[in-house]
Amino acid sequence: MLMNVKLLHFIYDHLRNPWLGGGGSIRVSEIYRRLATKDFDVTVVSGRYPGCVDYSEGNVNFCFVGSEKDYHCSMLGYSIEGLRMLSKIGADFNVIVEDFSVGAPVFGFTYLKKPVVLQIQSHLGKEMIKSKTTGVPLYFFEKLYPHLYHNWVVVSSELNRKYRVEGIVIPNGVDSVTDPDYKVGEYIAFLGRLDFRGKGLDVLIRAVKDSGIPLRIAGDGPDRNRLLNAITGYHNIEWVGFLERAQKLEFLQASRILVLPSRSEGHPLVALEAAASGKPIIVSDIRELQWIVEEGFGVSFVGGDWKDLKKKLQDLWENQDLCSTLGERGAAYARRNNWDRVADMFRQYIKSIIS
Repeated sequence: MLMNVKLLHFIYDHLRNPWLGGGGSIRVSEIYRRLATKDFDVTVVSGRYPGCVDYSEGNVNFCFVGSEKDYHCSMLGYSIEGLRMLSKIGADFNVIVEDFSVGAPVFGFTYLKKPVVLQIQSHLGKEMIKSKTTGVPLYFFEKLYPHLYHNWVVVSSELNRKYRVEGIVIPNGVDSVTDPDYKVGEYIAFLGRLDFRGKGLDVLIRAVKDSGIPLRIAGDGPDRNRLLNAITGYHNIEWVGFLERAQKLEFLQASRILVLPSRSEGHPLVALEAAASGKPIIVSDIRELQWIVEEGFGVSFVGGDWKDLKKKLQDLWENQDLCSTLGERGAAYARRNNWDRVADMFRQYIKSIIS
């Protein structure tokens, strides 16, 4: 049995990346800071962004490759330099993990000397065709790329179905759960990447703008300017900008309801964090989000239907008892799904791959 595992992980995103800073980077940080205290030495390679510097946290080394000029140059540079880095230092590690990104692949399947795992956290599908001028080739690339691998980790069973692979399901988790004394917040919250179509921001804004209900939108991304233009003149809608980790938790805890109007998702970490904060969630009725309804701490609306979303928001906003009930169920769910459990599942899987 191996006493020490050297693991090389490629993921474009990073906690402090101003263009993303999404749940995938949090997952990597939470899992590896637990594994590296035991029998893992981990190197995480991410895309460069303005002001980034290489650093270490215990046995986890973070390094950055590519360009920090802008978002697109950063992704392209990461793909090119990441592949070069893999061929140069891959032999020094026991296993390689690549986080799948349609826009920034590192083609880990080409490395044949060590086991390579593709970790899949999201699925865009036909939404790319509707939202990107390069959507058609990216759509087929997303469908085909995972089948070039033999080992997969997926964050939900729904991703296995959509990609038609047989990956091991290792979901996301949470770090801690709020005190059970539920406090009703003062606004509706959206927290995530500013991607109008993919995240359903167009539907959310239309549902809220004439409702009088306060909405606060946190996060950053490629559609920031579009968001600012869309909310101009609506005093009940506010963009609060990019939030650091502690600020995100404070933001959720001060809210009354989290809304996920997405048209496509993976296994959104923000849903678990809201649940841990005792907050109910309203989600679109896509399959990837129905576990929130099935577990009893959220309600769904007809995806893309702003009128139905408006009604669900108003009904839940005005029913504080229901908010509390759903919030308590969410906190109970979060207690059963913590990062310690997730990290142990990941550890056992990586050990099995090496064996």
